[in-house]
Amino acid sequence: MIIQYWNSSINIGIWIAVFWVMFTAINFIPVKWYGEMEYWFVSIKVITILGFLIFAVRTYLFERYNTFPPKPTGIIWGLLALWDMPHDTERL
Repeated sequence: MIIQYWNSSINIGIWIAVFWVMFTAINFIPVKWYGEMEYWFVSIKVITILGFLIFAVRTYLFERYNTFPPKPTGIIWGLLALWDMPHDTERL
C-alpha cells in the first residue's frame, strides 16, 4: 500500500482505524461545517488540476522548443493523467 511506502514502521491497522475515526467524525459534524469542508476540498482539487495542466503545458513547451527532435510524449501522458484524475477521485 502507498501509506506503508511512506512509513512502514506503523501497522496498516492503525492507519485504517485513524481514517475510520476521521470519516466517522466528519459524519457527525453539523451540515454547515461539512459544506465548508467540501468547499475547501473542492477548491484544493480544482487548484491541483489547474496546476497539473499548467505543468503539462510547460513541460510540453520545454520539450518542444529545447530538444531536437521534439518529443510530444510528455504532453500526451500529462493530458491522459489529467483526463483520468477527476474520474479516479470521484470513485472514492
